[in-house]
Amino acid sequence: MFRTGTFSPMGAAPQTITEESLKEIASGYDRENARAPVVIGHPDIDAPAVGRVEHLYVERGVLKATLKNTVSEFATFVKEGRYKRISISMFLPNSSANPKPGKMYLKHVGFLGAAAPAVPGL
Repeated sequence: MFRTGTFSPMGAAPQTITEESLKEIASGYDRENARAPVVIGHPDIDAPAVGRVEHLYVERGVLKATLKNTVSEFATFVKEGRYKRISISMFLPNSSANPKPGKMYLKHVGFLGAAAPAVPGL
């Protein structure tokens, strides 16, 4: 879903993400109180979720997730290759809506069809 490097998120200053940053994001994930939705694209706040993030972990410098409660039609679309790319949205440490103030927190996982993610190779 995400990897180490320096990236320019939409409308924000460049951010450098280290493996330690990814591990902090993974270890701070709270599926009981602030489970991140899986969505199509990067929608507005009223878009439906097509699944939920169950668990985050880091493997060789890449943040990965296990998903739960995915809508069967969406899962079929992913298997068919309709959504080959993934992008995430994060709450920045100072965001007023951040469930873990002071730390980066996963807001949602967006599956992309035609658009390329801001982080190449995902």
